[in-house]
Amino acid sequence: MFYALPSRFWLMFSSVSVSRQVYNDSSGSFYEVPVLHTETGYFDSLLDYCLEKRGKSTVWMRKLVHSVQLLLEYVYVNPHEQNNEQLFKNFASKLQTGTFNPQTGHDPSRLGWRPRTPYDVQQIITRLSDFLDWLSQRDSSVIVANPRVRMSATDKAIRGCAETYRRRYTLLGHIWKPPTDTEQTTRAVGGSSGPRVTGEPPAFPDERFEELLERGFTIGGRTNYRDQAITLLMHGGGFRVSEPMHIYIGDVTRDPSNYLRAHVRIHHPSLGEAPGDLLDERGRPIRCGRAEYLQRKYGLAPRIDLMSKREAGWKGVALDGKYYLVPFWFKPDYAELFMQIWEKYMEEVADIPLNQRRHPYAFMNLRREPKGSIYALDKFITSHGRACERIGLQVAKHLGTTPHGHRHSYGRRLAAAGIPHNLIKKCMHHATEQSQEVYTTSTTQEALVALEAGFQRMRFNTGISK
Repeated sequence: MFYALPSRFWLMFSSVSVSRQVYNDSSGSFYEVPVLHTETGYFDSLLDYCLEKRGKSTVWMRKLVHSVQLLLEYVYVNPHEQNNEQLFKNFASKLQTGTFNPQTGHDPSRLGWRPRTPYDVQQIITRLSDFLDWLSQRDSSVIVANPRVRMSATDKAIRGCAETYRRRYTLLGHIWKPPTDTEQTTRAVGGSSGPRVTGEPPAFPDERFEELLERGFTIGGRTNYRDQAITLLMHGGGFRVSEPMHIYIGDVTRDPSNYLRAHVRIHHPSLGEAPGDLLDERGRPIRCGRAEYLQRKYGLAPRIDLMSKREAGWKGVALDGKYYLVPFWFKPDYAELFMQIWEKYMEEVADIPLNQRRHPYAFMNLRREPKGSIYALDKFITSHGRACERIGLQVAKHLGTTPHGHRHSYGRRLAAAGIPHNLIKKCMHHATEQSQEVYTTSTTQEALVALEAGFQRMRFNTGISK
């Protein structure tokens, strides 16, 4: 049965996701996590789950909070649905179809949901499944230990869903089924499969890259060397857009084996080896990780642990050394080009007084206030988009003109050059060879060229005239 909720809940319920610093003991350290705040207070169960999963990225946590928010909103506008099983089915269906009447365009529920792709629906369902499963298992022990535990109306609502999920998992399995390794990511909810799309890989057009660097990042005769350097790391080194944001100034030097080439290391944001300028009371360098270094020298947390504009993610990657990545430049002469751009950028950084650079990061604000502050990831994404528009490129993910398109371009170049899959895996810092498939998928043009070449070989071997 559905948990009966106070009428005040239905009249007052609203929610907002906010970032909060959470202290779980008497020490000064804290965790910064997204929390769901409702009219009845913070959603404690969701906060506890995020704290337990704090090793996950902040992006994952935000998506989880949003998924729970969607479920609560749906529960809120359907207070008279007493059958939780049917509620689950309807919720999953409305995620995919949206809530607008296709004939009138009206939405009496005022949810305002647009149709989602089968993949997006499955991701929401998977996150909710994991949370409800965790909650049902935890609540069983909590209630036994303290049957009089007090709960907010929000906790009661989600607990009712969790209890139904626990009792009816086998029945609801076809609805709330996380994708397996062998299933396609386009699998939909409720047994309905969406079409598998094998469109053009969203790679940045290689033939326009030099134009992007030279013209796109030049405004009024002034070149933006900082964004040139970040873009070259993505296009020539295959990095994700967030990874260069963790580079310290000292992480880039000249290659000892070739003075013209750059030697770059992108260290893990918290575990990577710290620079040697943190000294103990005897003036000796303190060997520590970057999380400790940032805290002791600058009073900062790693960018992966922030939930502000200074946040920058870090995906689970295969590292090249002890907690660091190196670029495998392709084309190889990009290493020299990067060094040239880097030196020009460092000349601009040198004009920023040290007292305005209260952090070790290489990429910072040079002209916008506050000068010398950490360069925000979203500012770069905006700058990259404007650079594309300056050379006449439309900015769209499916066209490869967002920052991630450069990583796709890098992977495609490696595949086109005949680099073996095991080496592509290493160059792109993937944990498995399967991960590279999305980056090395053939284009329609490549398929047509291969077919034409195959036909010509067949003509030669069989004597077919046409």
